[in-house]
Amino acid sequence: MSEFVNKEELLRRIDENYNQLTDILTRVLPQKAMEAGAVGSWSIKDVLSHFIGWQQFALAELQAALAGQPLPVPPADPDLYNAQLVEASRGLPFDVVLGNWRRSVQDLKDAVSAIPDAEFMPNSNLQQWLGGATINDALANNTYEHWEEHLPAIESWIADR
Repeated sequence: MSEFVNKEELLRRIDENYNQLTDILTRVLPQKAMEAGAVGSWSIKDVLSHFIGWQQFALAELQAALAGQPLPVPPADPDLYNAQLVEASRGLPFDVVLGNWRRSVQDLKDAVSAIPDAEFMPNSNLQQWLGGATINDALANNTYEHWEEHLPAIESWIADR
């Protein structure tokens, strides 16, 4: 059964994990953030590009549900999608990608903040449109839980630098 999380708690979870990751990223020099190996073969910059793509997918899904539109179809091949996300930002400097990630998180928080509180309740119209998933279900795996998933590898990589 889905965990029902109200708007305040969802925003708190996003902020908590965002702040944790941001604190860790402040320990990385921009040139080091471009070095491969932080998460598999990816650099810190690559990981942030990966986060941005999945956050934007979650945001598009939420916006479609709010508008009563069909939900976007998830990428058929997540590995290919990840590679495309990383490649799309290959030529960008770290500070640009970091800024894009921060804006992406803010866009998501703004969208969540704009959702009426009633839509966070069980059996809301939005939950019905999301196929029974809660708003937290729809967002967590592409936002704060996703960041948390990669955090140990990032912390370990930074500690070794």
